[in-house]
Amino acid sequence: MKLPILKPVFFLGIPPDFEEKRVYTHGWQKQLAYQKLRFKAMFDSPGYFNRSLWDTLSGEYYRSFIEKRDYFHIFDYWRWDEKIIDNTLINDYDWETAIDTNTTWRIGDGTAAFYNYIYYLVTGFTEHDTFRSNQIREGQMTREKALTLVADENQPRYENIRWYLDV
Repeated sequence: MKLPILKPVFFLGIPPDFEEKRVYTHGWQKQLAYQKLRFKAMFDSPGYFNRSLWDTLSGEYYRSFIEKRDYFHIFDYWRWDEKIIDNTLINDYDWETAIDTNTTWRIGDGTAAFYNYIYYLVTGFTEHDTFRSNQIREGQMTREKALTLVADENQPRYENIRWYLDV
């Protein structure tokens, strides 16, 4: 099946930088430009100014500006191999898989099914697209294979969403 190429959707109009070496980068210039656009969008929707704003901004400050000397991303040192990890979890730890999707990524309690459904409706992509894009960048998968997978993984998980909303 040939999937259409969608018009790219960028949060706050910021296109991705495919030349970056790491997914998360530090630096005040990028953050300043991002925060300027973000606050402009927030002024357009004042509901964003609520009690959680301080927690959000302070978390972003520590993530973006403070160099971590005692914190490491394990996958900066260890290659993520989905087949090996799935095989280990399923066969060695009796990991349960979901009955309504073929993926094992974020299948937990229904929260991901719900917000990925909203993401897809609003932006046209989900965490599955982000996950597969990272695998493409790491050379673990072709774009064609990733597009085939996300066409399946982005299907709404209605039963799971219903269960989540009923709980």
